[in-house]
Parts: sequence; structure tokens; C-alpha cells
Amino acid sequence: MPPSQRGLKRPRTDHSSADKKSSKKSKGKGKKGRSQSISNDSSGPTLESTATPEGAMMAQALSTFNALELSRFEAFRRSTFRGDAVSNFVAFRLAEHQERQFAAREGTRRLIGGAGLGVKASSGRTAAALRFNPHVVDCCVGEGTTGSTQRDDAAAEVESPRLEDLVAPKSAQEITVVASALAKCYAQRLVTAARRVASSEGYPDSARILPQHLLEAHRHRSLAGADPGLFLQPPSHTQRVRGMGSGSCTGPVGGTSAAAAALGITDKHRLRHAAVLQAQDEYDKLLEEEKKEEQDEE
Repeated sequence: MPPSQRGLKRPRTDHSSADKKSSKKSKGKGKKGRSQSISNDSSGPTLESTATPEGAMMAQALSTFNALELSRFEAFRRSTFRGDAVSNFVAFRLAEHQERQFAAREGTRRLIGGAGLGVKASSGRTAAALRFNPHVVDCCVGEGTTGSTQRDDAAAEVESPRLEDLVAPKSAQEITVVASALAKCYAQRLVTAARRVASSEGYPDSARILPQHLLEAHRHRSLAGADPGLFLQPPSHTQRVRGMGSGSCTGPVGGTSAAAAALGITDKHRLRHAAVLQAQDEYDKLLEEEKKEEQDEE
């Protein structure tokens, strides 16, 4: 088709562009007016009326918190764990606990001369422990279903099963949530104890705590038996550690200010020292007053 027969495009006039601009402005004004009417409308449903019973209870509980408790709660909500760390850890501890039971049964059967269950040791140390003291096992053992009583002392790589395979169906997620909450509570208590230890040693409150403060707090709490540890810790470990301390939860372990701060108890030594200093100051003040009175009489 020759250029002369082609249709010519209609030139864009200023009126069309002006109409489009005016239409955009009118749309913007309409949206703004609607948003203002929505925000100014007080007859709509309020947050209290649309809240769930759980949300209303949470709001009521948060209203009773002071500033410190509210900041700790916010820190608790913000703290998270990496991926499936808690789930894998709980699964490993469950599997380890079950393997300990099987190892104890294996040792008991060998002790009384019965046939073994075929539980293989995951390390030479475990095999030696079962051989010399078969009814006491203090190491994790690996899988073994051969049914043979012969042991392989070579280390075996054991892959931890998933938590879904060890617990009731559709309960792994709930267990992980509960374990995560307990872990965060434990971490908060340990960090608080470390902060008290740092303050008792003259460390600035505005500075960050150091790893040595965490280790010191954990050591004193473990010696006093006040540290629950992480999940599925055997009671024998707690009793054994509790007997190692030179004191109890009612007094500072080792008689140090750091121990008292880690346990969150009263440091009697520091209180006595402060009382002696205050008594000395009062006595010096009284002597000065008596001297002034004598000088005035003269």
C-alpha cells in the first residue's frame, strides 16, 4: 500500500492530555476521600470486638507487664533458631535415650550369661565399656540389628532419624514448638545470670557480656544443681553435679560474689562488708560531732 493511501494517525491534542490528568486527579481524590472516611469512621468494628479469645487474654496479660518484662517478652518473641536445629536435636536425644536402654539390656543379658540383642557399639570406647562393665553405659551406641553377640570395635557412622519417625503422627511440630520455647527460656535465664556475674565483677552494664561470663554463670549454676541443662538430661548427671559443689542453693557456692550473682541469691559476704563500712562511717560522723561540741564549749 502506497504511503498516500495509508491512514494518518490523529495528532494528540492538549485537551486529551488535560482530560487524562484531570481524571487521574479525580481518582486520587476519590481514594483519599475514601481512606479518610474509613479512618474517621468510628462506627466500625474495634480491635477489642474482633479479637479472638486467645488474643484478648494475651492483650490482658501484656497490659500487666512492666517495662523490663515487656522488653524481655519482645526479645523472647524475636529470638529464633536456625532451621530444624531444635527438631534434629530432640530427635537425636530421643534416639540416644532409646539406644542407652538397648545397651543397658545388652549389658544385663551378658552379665547373666544370656544371648545378646545384637546392639553394635558406635565407638571402641563404648565397646570396651560394655565388655568390662556391661551394666553401666555412658556413651551413645549406634544401630545394630544383626542379632549377633560379636562386636565391631570400629566406629560406625549413625545417621539420626527424623523426629516425625520417633513420635506420634502429626505431633512433631508441637513438640518442636514446646522445645523451642523451653530452650529460649533457658537461654534467657543463663544470659541474665551472666549479666549479674559481669556486674558483680565491676563490668559496665552498658557493655556486652563476654563468653567468660556465660561460662562462669553456667559453672556456678551447674555446681549448685540449679541449672536444668537442655532436654532429656539424665537425673543421675544432675545428682552427680550437685554433689560436687561446696555449697547449696541457699548459699553461694565457693563463697564468691560471682557465684551468688549467678544463682540470683543474696551475697551475705558483700552485705556484711557494706554493713561494716556503713557502721564505720556513722561512727566517724559521731566522733566529728562530739569534737565540734567540745570545741564549742571551750
